Amino acid sequence: MKNPSLVTDLPKFPLKILGAAILVTLATLFWFGYFSFHTIQVFQSTVNQDFRAIELRGVIMQLDEVLTMSARMGVVTGDKKWEERYNHYDPILVKAIDEAALIVPLSEIGASANETNAANAKLVDMERSAFTLAQEGKLDEAKMMVFGPEYEAQKKVYSAGMQKYSNVLQKSAESRLKTEIINTYYSLLLIVVDIIFCLIAWTLTYRSITHRRLALSNSI
Repeated sequence: MKNPSLVTDLPKFPLKILGAAILVTLATLFWFGYFSFHTIQVFQSTVNQDFRAIELRGVIMQLDEVLTMSARMGVVTGDKKWEERYNHYDPILVKAIDEAALIVPLSEIGASANETNAANAKLVDMERSAFTLAQEGKLDEAKMMVFGPEYEAQKKVYSAGMQKYSNVLQKSAESRLKTEIINTYYSLLLIVVDIIFCLIAWTLTYRSITHRRLALSNSI
């Protein structure tokens, strides 16, 4: 039998190394879980926001044409129902524009935002004035109000502003995507580093335990 006194010379159990290995493993799992959750959340937010912005642009353009058609049909026919139709869709358009401004702030659109708002305000004033003239029986004046060159000029300014909105939306989406790609690369790099440290820690732990076991076996 081996000398029992040799047992006291055995290497200590690698508690520190084992603890470090466990901590690194838990940190790696935690970061991987957080990274996965964060990526999913950002992806969903980006997709929902971009899709909603695109949808709003379509809604705004469609409603704008609905109001234009309602105003023009109102002055051509003199029928009150077209003004009622206009009044129904006008607040819906305003609500859609306000929501779009929350997604893509007017400050990001630049100076054209003021021009677009001014053009929209002029269009609304001209359309409502045309309805008033039509109800007064002044159909020729009403027609000039919504078929004239000034009306068409404001429509072009408004359309240009909506195109600017689309461009800002696209750039904003591309910028968010680029940022998330960079963040993903850094996160993956950190996970790889954590995994390497984890493998090193568990390798050292395994070697220490194996060495201690061999030493204990030789001491018996």
